[in-house]
Amino acid sequence: MQEVSEKYNNDSYRERHALSVERLRTLPFEESVEDSYIAYFRLVALFLLEVENVRIQVESGKWDQYNEEDMRQINEILYSDIVGDAYEKSYANPKYACSWFEPEMGRLLSFLYVEMRSGIPYAFEGRLDYLTILYELFIEVYTYFENSEAIFGVSGEKILEDVRPYSTLPAEEYQKKVTAYFVHPEDTKAVNKAFEAIFKGKSASYMARMKAGESQYVWCKIDVSPVVEDGIFKMIGIISDIQEMYNKIQLLEKESYLDTFTRLYSKQRFEALCRSIFSGNTDKKI
Repeated sequence: MQEVSEKYNNDSYRERHALSVERLRTLPFEESVEDSYIAYFRLVALFLLEVENVRIQVESGKWDQYNEEDMRQINEILYSDIVGDAYEKSYANPKYACSWFEPEMGRLLSFLYVEMRSGIPYAFEGRLDYLTILYELFIEVYTYFENSEAIFGVSGEKILEDVRPYSTLPAEEYQKKVTAYFVHPEDTKAVNKAFEAIFKGKSASYMARMKAGESQYVWCKIDVSPVVEDGIFKMIGIISDIQEMYNKIQLLEKESYLDTFTRLYSKQRFEALCRSIFSGNTDKKI
């Protein structure tokens, strides 16, 4: 398998691959997306773990030691939900997926599952690079559904529906529209700076007040990395709710400005506030 690793530059993907597999292993035990989506994400995650199991067996040479019956049983596991009558109740079947979800979302999630199934030949070919990209794509979509509901109180389905019209816009206009949809106006500078880094192929982290459409703003930490797949630029990111942490920091900061005994602003803080007001900077929080 050394030749395969060198041919496809697998070694450069090993760390990312290990992280994505570790995340896939925890996902089936979670219930952090809307109830109607739990079964879907759980099934696809378990399928990808079966694909990963095959990749490990091929890479280790164990696959070559199997007899025909062993290989047949593994193939049955990989194809069990799309063979014969099983296809009628498979998420790979757009008609079935649309019966569970809204039609547009059903088609998208069905397409995603079919795309994940393309990982089967990659496992036998030892394509760690392609498998890593597939795993990360699935995790990206899951995280999107997970965080949007938990943080904003808005379903991932609703957010996708809202921002879908922006996808046909030029890159610069797309960025403006998406930023306006998600980000507090005072935090756009931080977001634009992150976009600049991402477009240069660099990862970025920033904090901003985020919302989804008409939801309330929530302080979030965003970690984003660029990924280029077949010439197509994509971003993989994680949004973390830091509102509670931000509130505690604000409280501690305010406490630091108060005199211990009088509970009034200290002389230094009072003078700083006066300078801020007289200089015309009224954005400072008191």
